[in-house]
Amino acid sequence: MRLIRRYASHLGGGDPAAGGDGDPAAGGGGGGGGTALVVCAETESYRRLAWSQARAGDAVLEVGSSFGEASAILARRASLTLGVDNSPALVAEAAARCAPAVAAGRLSFALLDALQDPEALHAAGRALGPGALLFVDIGGNRALPGLAALLPHAIAALRPPLVAVKSRALHAAVAAAWASAGAAADDDAAGGRRRRIAGELCDGGAFWRGLCGGDPG
Repeated sequence: MRLIRRYASHLGGGDPAAGGDGDPAAGGGGGGGGTALVVCAETESYRRLAWSQARAGDAVLEVGSSFGEASAILARRASLTLGVDNSPALVAEAAARCAPAVAAGRLSFALLDALQDPEALHAAGRALGPGALLFVDIGGNRALPGLAALLPHAIAALRPPLVAVKSRALHAAVAAAWASAGAAADDDAAGGRRRRIAGELCDGGAFWRGLCGGDPG
């Protein structure tokens, strides 16, 4: 399984799908410009991803900006960050808390419900230009069907080089699938199963349908 090296650097040694902090990661998306997906269970890990993976020159679309804590980190690292949230009060609060970065033009916030209006989300991502990173924390531990409806389509529409997701439920599901694949009779079979899971995570497909008991839509 291939992980884009830059985005795997924070994970440490050992299994490339479960690094030092236990965050499952998957490489997929086809050719040299594929997607790396990292799923973390805790806010601390998510903010560490924001600090370690965004760089000068990057644009970032953050879905679920909430009070702007991760947004502020991303704005310090990336050249341009757009945070979207479905709460008018949180959008206003985040903009106030991050006023210096907003005034400098490195950070902006918008009212947008990513689950109810995915086309608007895709348009916002495209407006940031090709290669924008995607960070997702929709309510922290939102039920899996919401993520299954959002992520495969956003990845297909935007082809981000990195998708970072904070969700305990998705983290547990990916870790369980990865461990089950590793229990195959031989290394070749285990590797094949893990490559299939990685591809389905980044490209949609059976993993998401099995996770939520049907087609994510």
